[in-house]
Amino acid sequence: MIDTDKRKYAMIANGTVAMVREFSLADAIPDGWVMYRDTLPPVVDADHEAVVSGYAVDALGYCTQNWIVTPKVDTQALPPPPTVPVEVPLWAFRAVLTVRGINTQVDGLIASLPEPDRTVARTQWEFGNYIVRGHPLIAALGAQIGMTTADIDEVFRLASSLK
Repeated sequence: MIDTDKRKYAMIANGTVAMVREFSLADAIPDGWVMYRDTLPPVVDADHEAVVSGYAVDALGYCTQNWIVTPKVDTQALPPPPTVPVEVPLWAFRAVLTVRGINTQVDGLIASLPEPDRTVARTQWEFGNYIVRGHPLIAALGAQIGMTTADIDEVFRLASSLK
């Protein structure tokens, strides 16, 4: 049995529905909540799909979904994401960092390490042949200068492409 004493309301944040909840007709509806009504997606053929593109308030004052029809994407046909090299030549890694203007920040990071870690890291950085993706210096560098894991992976991919 449908409870006719309750209505759905949506909280909209940044153009999208952040939350939907039911309020009783006796409840005071907080500011920022609008009446909400689910809408059915349009009927599409097997080569297309309906996706919510946003939300709008209809003529009756209800927040409803805006639907668009797009071609289906065969995720099986998408190429796999590029692999991240386990290690790259240190000269290539340093070249990518230099082009991005962050090579000098490595020196600051190394200088901040306690001894004997500082001496070992400095020697690896100045005289090493390769840098390994899982090296603790890489994680520390990323954390210090705000690089995400994806950013670091991209540096390794670019470094591996240099010849």
